[in-house]
Amino acid sequence: MRWGPLVASGLAAWTLASCAAMVGQGELEEGVASDLQDSGEPVQSVSCEDGLTRDVGSSTDCAVDYGEHERAITVSVTEVDGGEVLYELVWND
Repeated sequence: MRWGPLVASGLAAWTLASCAAMVGQGELEEGVASDLQDSGEPVQSVSCEDGLTRDVGSSTDCAVDYGEHERAITVSVTEVDGGEVLYELVWND
């Protein structure tokens, strides 16, 4: 698996090198939390409603826990290129 964050004004994107038909819920939660932490966000945990299928437009909602408060996000697949899935993170609040 390969993750690489691109963060700009509440928007983030990652690429995932995987041949699986779906980005699993746990894998997605770990990746989102890790990349937000790497970009300086004090994230304690991430909880997503589901994983993502490898289809452009596939999306799921997640809650990012900062300890004293949570923020809602939507994660959406924007591109699939062979084994790579590109998706973006958009803050809902």
